[in-house]
Amino acid sequence: MTVIKSLNITRTYSNNGQHSQQVVDFTLTGNIRKADNHKWYEDSDIPELNMSVKSARFTLAYALEGETKEEKINYYFNKVKSTSWAYITNEGIIYIMNRIEFYEFLMFCTDLHKSSSSNGGHYTIKQNHETQKIRDWLMRQAIASL
Repeated sequence: MTVIKSLNITRTYSNNGQHSQQVVDFTLTGNIRKADNHKWYEDSDIPELNMSVKSARFTLAYALEGETKEEKINYYFNKVKSTSWAYITNEGIIYIMNRIEFYEFLMFCTDLHKSSSSNGGHYTIKQNHETQKIRDWLMRQAIASL
């Protein structure tokens, strides 16, 4: 796991996920571009890095097959195009993870969550809040990977 402090950019999106994606993209590539509008299984948020970006209160993806949290996460990994993942904390710290690290992160910090009826009422994998416990876990994993 790699840890990087994000660079500040002017906010152009009110949506936190889209803004976070722009911040990570700018920090890692120097690019400021429009947030992606493709499906998670078609391309990555930062295509040249094959990287998906997640931030606090994220939903992993919609329409994940499976009944349990583990089945849905495994389905995601079987279909996703990305080979690396970046999670940016509310404090602007970026944790870059490989497949195994991101799987462990998902198992630790997400829950099976029923989406609203306007979103189909399906069960999704979601991080409801970024807690100090999650930030501590990330830091311990980063230190352990040195």
